[in-house]
Amino acid sequence: MYGFWVEYIFVCAYRKAHAVVKGIASTLGNLLMVVLRPVLLGIITFCEDLISPFTRMASGIRHIRELPQELSDAGSDQIRAAKRPTSAAVSASTTRFSGTPSPTCYPPLRRLCWWSLSATAWGFVLC
Repeated sequence: MYGFWVEYIFVCAYRKAHAVVKGIASTLGNLLMVVLRPVLLGIITFCEDLISPFTRMASGIRHIRELPQELSDAGSDQIRAAKRPTSAAVSASTTRFSGTPSPTCYPPLRRLCWWSLSATAWGFVLC
Protein backbone atom coordinates (compact mmCIF):
# COMPACT_ATOMS: atom_id res chain seq x y z
CA MET A 1 0.00 0.00 0.00
CA TYR A 2 2.94 2.35 0.54
CA GLY A 3 3.83 2.11 -3.15
CA PHE A 4 0.46 3.49 -4.23
CA TRP A 5 0.67 6.51 -1.89
CA VAL A 6 4.26 7.27 -2.87
CA GLU A 7 3.37 7.13 -6.54
CA TYR A 8 0.23 9.24 -5.94
CA ILE A 9 2.25 11.93 -4.10
CA PHE A 10 4.79 12.09 -6.95
CA VAL A 11 2.04 12.30 -9.58
CA CYS A 12 0.24 15.10 -7.67
CA ALA A 13 3.53 16.98 -7.09
CA TYR A 14 4.44 16.64 -10.78
CA ARG A 15 1.02 17.92 -11.89
CA LYS A 16 1.18 20.89 -9.50
CA ALA A 17 4.77 21.76 -10.50
CA HIS A 18 3.82 21.43 -14.19
CA ALA A 19 0.85 23.78 -13.72
CA VAL A 20 2.99 26.36 -11.89
CA VAL A 21 5.77 26.27 -14.52
CA LYS A 22 3.17 26.48 -17.32
CA GLY A 23 1.52 29.52 -15.66
CA ILE A 24 4.85 31.31 -15.16
CA ALA A 25 5.89 30.57 -18.76
CA SER A 26 2.54 31.80 -20.06
CA THR A 27 2.79 35.04 -18.06
CA LEU A 28 6.37 35.67 -19.20
CA GLY A 29 5.38 34.92 -22.80
CA ASN A 30 2.52 37.40 -22.64
CA LEU A 31 4.75 40.10 -21.16
CA LEU A 32 7.39 39.41 -23.78
CA MET A 33 4.78 39.72 -26.55
CA VAL A 34 3.52 43.00 -25.10
CA VAL A 35 7.04 44.38 -25.38
CA LEU A 36 8.14 42.72 -28.63
CA ARG A 37 4.97 43.07 -30.71
CA PRO A 38 5.22 46.85 -31.29
CA VAL A 39 8.94 46.53 -32.01
CA LEU A 40 8.38 43.74 -34.52
CA LEU A 41 5.51 45.61 -36.17
CA GLY A 42 7.74 48.67 -36.46
CA ILE A 43 10.52 46.63 -38.06
CA ILE A 44 8.09 45.03 -40.52
CA THR A 45 6.59 48.43 -41.44
CA PHE A 46 10.07 49.91 -41.85
CA CYS A 47 11.07 47.12 -44.23
CA GLU A 48 7.84 47.51 -46.22
CA ASP A 49 8.43 51.27 -46.49
CA LEU A 50 11.96 50.67 -47.77
CA ILE A 51 10.84 48.10 -50.33
CA SER A 52 7.64 49.80 -51.58
CA PRO A 53 9.30 52.22 -54.08
CA PHE A 54 11.14 49.34 -55.70
CA THR A 55 8.02 47.19 -55.97
CA ARG A 56 6.12 50.13 -57.46
CA MET A 57 8.94 50.74 -59.94
CA ALA A 58 8.96 47.04 -60.88
CA SER A 59 5.20 47.16 -61.41
CA GLY A 60 5.55 50.24 -63.63
CA ILE A 61 8.29 48.61 -65.70
CA ARG A 62 6.15 45.51 -66.09
CA HIS A 63 3.21 47.61 -67.32
CA ILE A 64 5.44 49.57 -69.70
CA ARG A 65 6.70 46.30 -71.17
CA GLU A 66 3.10 45.12 -71.64
CA LEU A 67 2.05 48.39 -73.34
CA PRO A 68 3.48 47.65 -76.83
CA GLN A 69 1.63 44.32 -76.85
CA GLU A 70 -1.65 46.10 -76.10
CA LEU A 71 -0.98 48.83 -78.66
CA SER A 72 -0.08 46.34 -81.37
CA ASP A 73 -3.43 44.60 -80.87
CA ALA A 74 -5.39 47.83 -81.26
CA GLY A 75 -5.25 49.75 -84.51
CA SER A 76 -4.39 53.44 -84.63
CA ASP A 77 -8.01 54.29 -85.46
CA GLN A 78 -9.19 52.57 -82.28
CA ILE A 79 -6.59 54.39 -80.20
CA ARG A 80 -7.59 57.79 -81.62
CA ALA A 81 -11.27 57.01 -81.10
CA ALA A 82 -10.62 56.07 -77.48
CA LYS A 83 -8.57 59.20 -76.81
CA ARG A 84 -11.12 61.88 -77.75
CA PRO A 85 -14.86 61.55 -78.23
CA THR A 86 -16.49 63.15 -81.22
CA SER A 87 -18.78 66.14 -80.84
CA ALA A 88 -21.81 64.02 -81.86
CA ALA A 89 -21.09 61.61 -79.01
CA VAL A 90 -20.72 64.49 -76.57
CA SER A 91 -23.95 66.17 -77.64
CA ALA A 92 -25.83 62.85 -77.55
CA SER A 93 -24.69 62.14 -74.02
CA THR A 94 -25.60 65.58 -72.62
CA THR A 95 -29.07 66.99 -72.20
CA ARG A 96 -30.22 70.46 -73.10
CA PHE A 97 -31.04 71.34 -69.50
CA SER A 98 -28.97 70.45 -66.53
CA GLY A 99 -30.82 71.42 -63.39
CA THR A 100 -33.00 74.53 -63.36
CA PRO A 101 -33.46 76.30 -66.72
CA SER A 102 -32.22 79.86 -66.86
CA PRO A 103 -33.36 82.56 -69.27
CA THR A 104 -29.92 82.61 -70.90
CA CYS A 105 -30.13 79.02 -72.11
CA TYR A 106 -33.83 78.76 -73.00
CA PRO A 107 -34.78 81.34 -75.67
CA PRO A 108 -38.62 81.33 -75.24
CA LEU A 109 -38.28 82.12 -71.56
CA ARG A 110 -35.68 84.77 -72.28
CA ARG A 111 -38.00 86.43 -74.78
CA LEU A 112 -40.89 86.47 -72.38
CA CYS A 113 -38.77 87.34 -69.32
CA TRP A 114 -41.19 85.13 -67.49
CA TRP A 115 -38.54 83.12 -65.70
CA SER A 116 -36.80 86.05 -64.05
CA LEU A 117 -40.10 87.61 -62.94
CA SER A 118 -41.40 84.31 -61.68
CA ALA A 119 -38.21 83.54 -59.78
CA THR A 120 -38.26 87.01 -58.21
CA ALA A 121 -41.89 86.63 -57.16
CA TRP A 122 -41.33 83.19 -55.69
CA GLY A 123 -38.27 84.50 -53.88
CA PHE A 124 -40.35 87.15 -52.14
CA VAL A 125 -43.12 84.67 -51.33
CA LEU A 126 -40.74 82.15 -49.81
CA CYS A 127 -38.91 84.71 -47.71
